[in-house]
Amino acid sequence: MSAKRINVSITDELATRAEKWKGKYSASELYQRALDEFVTRKEQLAERVKGESEDMEQVIERLKSQKKQAENDFFSEGQEEGADWAKTTDYLELKYAAERFDPFEMSYQKSSDIRSDWLFGNDVLGEYFSSINEERPDLFKEDQWDSISSEAEKFLKGWLEAVRAFWAEVSPQLNS
Repeated sequence: MSAKRINVSITDELATRAEKWKGKYSASELYQRALDEFVTRKEQLAERVKGESEDMEQVIERLKSQKKQAENDFFSEGQEEGADWAKTTDYLELKYAAERFDPFEMSYQKSSDIRSDWLFGNDVLGEYFSSINEERPDLFKEDQWDSISSEAEKFLKGWLEAVRAFWAEVSPQLNS
């Protein structure tokens, strides 16, 4: 059996502590045993995670289905919130939200780059969305690029759809 030579560095503190046990252990043996245990655990974990390819495909399909359901739930929550808001807000806010407010079609950002500071800083709706954020701080949680989560995007899309549907229903009757 051939052996590969490896240099190992340890802290000064560990070297001082180990000094009193000098001659009671083989550093090479200790390192080999520790490395073997570490590599074995990593290999076992990789095998458990990998599993059989059929099992992994089933897991992926199950997770995809759950993800889609979760996204639908956020969209539905947004619709419910938007419909409730539209029924109680004042005319100018409703008109603005239905006709001019669209965080998904802003020329300087992609839909996946909606920033919460823009949303909460909006002159007309910022206070409203800030109040939702206070009630549910997990909803508008930002990622490392300060963009809102995909769940929050689904919520906003549902909210906007409900507000626009409500406006489409009531606006023709406002001029009669």
